Amino acid sequence: MAIDKNLAEEYLKRKIKEAPFNSLTIDFEFAFSANDIEEAFNAGRESAIENMPELKWEEIGLYGYGAIYLDVCKARTPLEYFLIRECYMPKEDIILSGNKFSKGGFKTVEEAKSYATKVYKEEIKEILGL
Repeated sequence: MAIDKNLAEEYLKRKIKEAPFNSLTIDFEFAFSANDIEEAFNAGRESAIENMPELKWEEIGLYGYGAIYLDVCKARTPLEYFLIRECYMPKEDIILSGNKFSKGGFKTVEEAKSYATKVYKEEIKEILGL
């Protein structure tokens, strides 16, 4: 559940109350408006998503019980652990598992990796309130 907060506004209120900021602005007009500061803060949060490193996949190549599945690769982040598994029985399928979900029906391992990246970025956006 996302918490509906304006983090930029909270940050701005905190910074304006700090003593060094107040002492520098006595008898002067602010060089930046509150809106400018909020926009810069929000742009910084958004750039965290744009510049986020890609998931680093580690090849596994380990067959499971009776060779009915193959653990293909895994990726770890501070927030999530992803595992891609190719299943052969009872039907052929590629499954992506994470800490909080499991999803099948991928046609290729690359498609599962792409979906994992999407899930990872959405989780970061939720945490940052974007």
